[in-house]
Amino acid sequence: MPKPCELCETNTNVKWSCVQCNKYMCDQCKRIHLNTPTCAQHEVIDIKSVQARKDDFLAVATDNIPCKIHARKLYCMFCQTCDKLVCPECISSTHRKHELESMDKVCEEKLKNITTFHAKISEQLANCQSENQNLQQVKIKRNLHYDEIMKKIDESEKEIQGELHKYADGLRSRVTNEKQTLNELVITKDKQLKTFENRLQSKCHELETVIESKQGDIIVSTDLEIDGNLQDDSDNPLPNKILEFNYGKFETSIMGNIFGSHKSINASEEQLKHDFKVMKSYTTDLESVDQLCIINHHESWVCNTANQILLKMCLDEKISANKISLTGTMVSDMSRVSHNQILLSLFETGEVKILTESGVIKPLFSLAPLLTRGIHVTRNNDIILGVRKSDGDSIDGTKFNSKILWNLKKCIEYDEHGKRLFTLPGRIKTNFNNDIVVIDHISGSRSRVMVLGQGGELKWIYQGNTKINKTDNGFRAMSLVTTSTGNIIVADKSCNALHVLSMSVEILSCSIMKGQGIIFPNSLDIVDNNMQLWVGCGERKGKSDAKIHILKII
Repeated sequence: MPKPCELCETNTNVKWSCVQCNKYMCDQCKRIHLNTPTCAQHEVIDIKSVQARKDDFLAVATDNIPCKIHARKLYCMFCQTCDKLVCPECISSTHRKHELESMDKVCEEKLKNITTFHAKISEQLANCQSENQNLQQVKIKRNLHYDEIMKKIDESEKEIQGELHKYADGLRSRVTNEKQTLNELVITKDKQLKTFENRLQSKCHELETVIESKQGDIIVSTDLEIDGNLQDDSDNPLPNKILEFNYGKFETSIMGNIFGSHKSINASEEQLKHDFKVMKSYTTDLESVDQLCIINHHESWVCNTANQILLKMCLDEKISANKISLTGTMVSDMSRVSHNQILLSLFETGEVKILTESGVIKPLFSLAPLLTRGIHVTRNNDIILGVRKSDGDSIDGTKFNSKILWNLKKCIEYDEHGKRLFTLPGRIKTNFNNDIVVIDHISGSRSRVMVLGQGGELKWIYQGNTKINKTDNGFRAMSLVTTSTGNIIVADKSCNALHVLSMSVEILSCSIMKGQGIIFPNSLDIVDNNMQLWVGCGERKGKSDAKIHILKII
């Protein structure tokens, strides 16, 4: 039975082979392969040339190699005893009783050994590069961790300085009030004293006049009383107690309780548990926000699949949008190629198209009759697609015959035991170590998160948090993102939750977001450099008020 095309797996009329991908393909898949941006420079050759290339590789040139000792003589044999090539004169003069072997045979064996050693060295080189990459990622991750600690120290300092200022202002305010009260009392008392002083001076002057007159009638009639007295003008006495300031005792030992302190943790704990705080919320006129693809800090492409609506939304103080008509077109998923271009995976046609910054949609390639689902463009501009056969059963029936294609040259479909990996692959992302993270929809209400290595080997599966994803509501993962530190954030529609997983499937946190107004989270995208997470919601029947929330990851 003829071997089918290794890309579509249906057409047995195989005519071509890609040198870079080492894949055999039919005419249609050859055209698709060369139209893919990342494969456009690949060399696709007729399969009749493949064997010729292999024969050329194995053929070793052993003719006409001049002997380095005897001029005009050519090497003809290999001396096993001396481990060197020899010519007829070498044999007769020095190597007559040595163990000789055919040059062709020895060279072919040597070439095989060199090829094997080259493969071993290449593997070690790849491991070394991978280890160095991991080292750099650990450096990035820990530097981010230390930057976060510095930020917390600054925040604590600012908070304590604020509280110190408040406390000092309270002390100053009391001193100011008592000082003002004192000054007011002194002013009042001063007025009283001056009034009584004037009376006394007037009486003294009157008495001096009487004394100087020495007239009996005046002396007899002089009044020896004065209106009021000093005690009568003492209604506002000065306070007997005054404020004093006692210096506090500064103790370094209690600063940790007030300011905060360091503690050493295991390196495995450095991926801190994330929490989320809604910073802004916007209400759209869509029934559901099924896909989000952030352009910049305030713009995003937004899609509502069922109603065939694609919007470029600007989220500032108010929401504004430019709508693109998608009549007859349902977008299954979106992924950034650059800030200016987005790849669209179309739901029913098996096509992949390019969405330009101005809103023009251009065809790229088609995988029909396969149907495309999740799409992701890696940092190296590789395209990863989730596909299924068009004649597959419904999601609540038998399996779809689904698989993942990497650049249309690598197919991930079965595990090491020949069992199908996926039911229906949805959203796809890659982590900084190039692991593939996939949401696999098992049924209409159940899904799982799968992580695979670059070679397609299954590393682990996450099927929800047993504390919240019980039998009655399950785990319905709708979207996911990966962070610069390797953590995975998953939107769980069944519980209105955001799950945060480490690269080694540790549950770092699970936040129920309904209390912050996030209901039915459908889609996620992330601005990682400022730790912003965008969440698109929806599916309230009969309502066109789906929300987009911008969250701060804390």
